[in-house]
Formats: sequence, C-alpha cells, structure tokens
Amino acid sequence: MGRGKWACRKSEFPPGEFPPGKAGSPGARRPLTNWLVWEAIDDPMKHLSASDRGLLIIVAVGLLLSVAQGESARKIKLPAPGKSLSIDGMLHGMEDHEEFVFQGTSGTKVKIELSGAGPLRGEIRFPSGKHEGSPGGNVLDQVLVESGRYRLKVSESSMGESWEGAFNIKISVAQ
Repeated sequence: MGRGKWACRKSEFPPGEFPPGKAGSPGARRPLTNWLVWEAIDDPMKHLSASDRGLLIIVAVGLLLSVAQGESARKIKLPAPGKSLSIDGMLHGMEDHEEFVFQGTSGTKVKIELSGAGPLRGEIRFPSGKHEGSPGGNVLDQVLVESGRYRLKVSESSMGESWEGAFNIKISVAQ
C-alpha cells in the first residue's frame, strides 16, 4: 500500500500497533508524530474530487509565483526633494531584465533616467496598473498623479543589438 492510503486507514490497526516499517513500529525510521502529521494533511484532501485538487494546486502555484515575482524586484526609496540617487545594475542578454519598486506620492515630481553600455528600454507600471515605456534616456519626467507602488522594469531595447553589461538609473525628485 502507498503511504497515503495507509495513513488514511489508521483505524485498521489496533491502538499502538502499526505495519512493519511504518511510524511508531519497532525499526521505524520516522517518529510517530510524522505519521500523525501525514494523517492531518491527507484527511482534507481525500474529500476533494480530482478536479478540485487540480484547481487547488493551480491556485497554490499561482500564489507562489506572484509572491516570488513581487520579491524579485529590488525595493528603492525615493530621495528627498532636491536630491537624487544612482543605482547600478547588470543585464546579461536580450531576455534579461531587472525590476525595481518604489512608493510614490501623488504630486511628487520624479525624473528617472537610464544609461548603459547598450540600448536600454524602461517601463513604468503605475499603482493603477497603467504602464508607459520608452527607450533609454528619460523614462519618466513628470508629477506623479497616483499614490502607491510603482514598478520600474529595465531591459535591453529590442530595437538594438543584443549586449551584456552595466546600466545606471538616476532618480531625482524636484523640490
């Protein structure tokens, strides 16, 4: 029998007795607590249909991917008004990109400039989901109209030849 089937049928064995080699038996490799945890995980799943289990797995994977994607972006803090900051990064081919996130406040004038060893593309995603993109140079130079989380994606420009190398982002906030 498979491990899951055995765990679901614990009532087949008298209290304190387990099949040879299973948790709790003489010579078992796993302590009894592992068997009980398996039982707790297996019970809810046995009541789901195959399609419900499949949907549950798809939802779980989707959530993990969205969390992973959110965590892959570097968090940056906008400089104080009248100041600027510089961020260096690397790109390793046409399919590579780097993402950065920052909190912006409506009414703040922000300028974002890209420069690098080859042609770049910058894309800004606003808190509402709207996005704007442009080839390197000035990616953003405006007063923010939304407050919330902004995402900057830097990649190679598909209009140029593939390259690898360093790039720089300069972010300044007007007074």
